[in-house]
Amino acid sequence: IYGVYGPQINLTGNASADITVSNAGKSRTTATSADPWITGAYYVAAEYAAGQGSSVNPFVMNEVRVPVNVTEINSSNIHTSASTAVTLYAAGNTTNSVDSISLTTGEADVTFYAVTEADAWYKITVKCHIFDLTSSGDNTGLFFEVNGATASGAQVGDEVIVNVSDVANFRKLSANNDEIEITEIEANAKYKFTMPGKNVNVNVTAGYHDIVYIGNDNIYLTNGALKATGGNVIPGLSWSYFTNTLTLENYDGSDIRKDTLNNLKIELIGENKITAFNRSALDFNSLEITGTNKNTDKLVVVVNNNDHCPNPLNAITSSEKLDIENATLDVKFNVSITASVTGSKSFWGIYSPNVGVDGGELKISLDRSDTDINAKRMHLFGLSGDLELTNGATAKIDVYTHAGWGDTAQSNKQTDLVRLSISSTQPQVFLENQGMKRYYTSYRVTACYTSAQDGTKDNPYELDLYINNRFFTGTEYITWDTLFAKEVTSGEGEGYLGKWFYDPIQNIYTNSKSLTSNGVTELHVLTKSEVWFKLKVHSRSN
Repeated sequence: IYGVYGPQINLTGNASADITVSNAGKSRTTATSADPWITGAYYVAAEYAAGQGSSVNPFVMNEVRVPVNVTEINSSNIHTSASTAVTLYAAGNTTNSVDSISLTTGEADVTFYAVTEADAWYKITVKCHIFDLTSSGDNTGLFFEVNGATASGAQVGDEVIVNVSDVANFRKLSANNDEIEITEIEANAKYKFTMPGKNVNVNVTAGYHDIVYIGNDNIYLTNGALKATGGNVIPGLSWSYFTNTLTLENYDGSDIRKDTLNNLKIELIGENKITAFNRSALDFNSLEITGTNKNTDKLVVVVNNNDHCPNPLNAITSSEKLDIENATLDVKFNVSITASVTGSKSFWGIYSPNVGVDGGELKISLDRSDTDINAKRMHLFGLSGDLELTNGATAKIDVYTHAGWGDTAQSNKQTDLVRLSISSTQPQVFLENQGMKRYYTSYRVTACYTSAQDGTKDNPYELDLYINNRFFTGTEYITWDTLFAKEVTSGEGEGYLGKWFYDPIQNIYTNSKSLTSNGVTELHVLTKSEVWFKLKVHSRSN
């Protein structure tokens, strides 16, 4: 690392050059490429001026810092870029050269002269510097260790251990206002960082711990393995205030919901599972779920319900946003409602205005398996908001009611009562029959999205809808205004979303499209928000 690189640097007139170069690694470090350099030096400050370079008026390196294990300067550790010899002279004697210059550890400076083969003279002041280690904040009980011994200072490159095992209610650390990276060795006990070429202050934060609900228990978040109310360790769960992250490592347990902690970052290690009944498996303002590989770091969420569940009921609630990175989230929502329920109910796989998947995989399955034909009206949605896929991410969403089959009476009854959609912002198809009411006819809707789809005409989002064609009584078509999307629980009317159908074969736009009985009809839909969908409507009679 050079301040200036060049074969020759000339200063004339009253010119001057102040150059400071530093690094925390093991690079060659010097003010200019023409200067001699010392092995291990990590900081060089030079003040050059016109006329320098002779024994009477040498170039001045007023501070060169080297590690404390450098005890002398000799021909083995002072060099030029051309690998030529450097002659050494002690301070106060520029007549007789010496083989080496001894250094003093600590704050004391050692000054000497170095002469290159080009007869350029340098006056060099070297420090074997030990930098201070201090602490602040709630620091009672904290101490530092270097090389196994308690320390109040360290040299560049030293591994510094921060011991906090005696800090009451310890939460987190920061070094030089988070300028220096600290790594956790042992939660709630030991942390480490690499000493830079400067003094370091470690600030300690202690205090009350945040709380989350796990199942029916209030769990205090402490660094390390989490413990239940009775003091037993909860297998597979650990917390770090240092990274504000809840780690799930092969966890198989109850739902996790906000109390005093509103926003949660989850790190997945291995295969994990959360099971919930009549409430969300995860419920926070914002959620971030991360892993290192979507094929190995996974979270399966299973939610079941009965008639007494809240309305709406969401498998996952993240009221602001949900981000998934390099991990797989698999949501399985088993929906069940009987005739004893009055009014309608809504069920969502993920209730969040924004869901982003970066290099990961999202799976959502809402499956209504009961067949009570007298059950009241239901609305089943995979998502409540927008979905963004990046860096090869994929999403598969399947919303399915088994109650769409059976005899004619059951089919008519059930499909009228169940509304299905991938998202409240995406098309939903129902059949228009002249002289009859409109039926919500889909008994299943699926989508397989990739990050390559962008909702344009050439690259539309793709949906598959399954319809029982026992509804077909003469007029077998759907019109553009039968595509709608509105949050049905908001109290607003159903606003129609559809704008046009597009016939890719005839290359024309139309406001209606005939359906194929016992077959597949492909519909290209342009919505009012200028988003394109490719719908495959599967019509079957049994």
